[in-house]
Amino acid sequence: MDLGSTSLIRHSRPVRVEVGVAPPKRKAERPPDLCVAGIVPPDFPWLSDMIPTALVRNSRFRDEAVVVEHIRLSSPEAARFLPGLSYPFPSRIRTAVQSAFASGAKVVDVVLARVKGRAPWELDAPEFKFGIDPFVADMVGTTMLYPDLGGPAPLSRGESIPGEEKVQRMIRAIENLAPTWRERYQLALVDALPVYGELEARLLRACLLKDLSLVRFEGDAGQLVRHGWKSGAAHVAGFLAAQPGNVLTPLQGQKLRLGEGRYFNPGRRARLQFHRSPVPVENSTEDMYVRVHLTGNDQAAVLSEPVLRGPVGGWTIPATRVIKVIHWRIMESSSRFVFERADTARAVAIGVQVGRSLEPYAKAGVLVGASGSGMPSVRGSVVRDPAAPGLRVDISAQVRPWAHSVNIRVSMRPGAAPQIAEV
Repeated sequence: MDLGSTSLIRHSRPVRVEVGVAPPKRKAERPPDLCVAGIVPPDFPWLSDMIPTALVRNSRFRDEAVVVEHIRLSSPEAARFLPGLSYPFPSRIRTAVQSAFASGAKVVDVVLARVKGRAPWELDAPEFKFGIDPFVADMVGTTMLYPDLGGPAPLSRGESIPGEEKVQRMIRAIENLAPTWRERYQLALVDALPVYGELEARLLRACLLKDLSLVRFEGDAGQLVRHGWKSGAAHVAGFLAAQPGNVLTPLQGQKLRLGEGRYFNPGRRARLQFHRSPVPVENSTEDMYVRVHLTGNDQAAVLSEPVLRGPVGGWTIPATRVIKVIHWRIMESSSRFVFERADTARAVAIGVQVGRSLEPYAKAGVLVGASGSGMPSVRGSVVRDPAAPGLRVDISAQVRPWAHSVNIRVSMRPGAAPQIAEV
């Protein structure tokens, strides 16, 4: 073995040499604010070859059925390397990333899977979920975006998959992915399908009680031609990503920059009509959507911001982001007691620890007592079950400024991960 120098060998005294490999020390990284996930078209060039400096990690050289690349983009120019709307496998990944940058995102993470025999819009494939899972598992609190979830963008007549098939595919994909959003304190933004009647009702039923928001463009015909083919969810996600760490930022009433749209020539008759105010149409389901109204001049206004988690109608995007941060803080502080005994002293200690973890939110006025004032109630107790003893923490509070009353219970058994539930 070459030691690189002979001075050590010539030393007169015995020397003990220990050889080892120390893992490089990596600075703990904050989870990304936004992650765009999808399937690349067959035979698409490797992103690690085209933009190697953007590569975070991949499984390219492993013998696996699904190969995944995770890249991090810090400029909209780099999006040109991503899958686009070219044939025969059009994808909205590129336009979604460009839309997120146009709406203010500074950095966008992209996780793309190569799944044999699958088109970009077949995100209901079980291989997709299991393939990307190791790459997104540590993205705690990240906004997740799946631009191709609704199928390829209909660029002209006859190109889109029939509505029934699109709806069923989206339902299967959401059912597959939804459990991971809750486990990782993530929020998913999904572009709503342009379906109505029974198909819409079926899709909404599948989305209820999930940690997701359905985003829908609205506006006059000319603006929908110019921008409606893009991902409204990407524009909303880009705005949220532009406020890193500020989960209180309201979305309703915000103006979004849409970037350049598709050119169209409306003709003289249409131009004379576009100035008229649109006639309101009653829609009993409109309060289920994040409504993005196209206002002209390549801008849009957000009119609503619901999340479909339970109870439906009671949660907005900012409120959901706040409660997810609080859940995460509670779980982090509770996890320190996984291997502790279930006794009164530990019950008091875990109650104090959880209470301290919530102090920043109480001091900021985001979290108050259940009556609307004072400090949140945090109480630790012992589960006196001879067959399964453990610890329990009950939190009663109200989340401001939305006046959401929350009752959270954390249950712990020795050696097992904490279980959290809203009761």
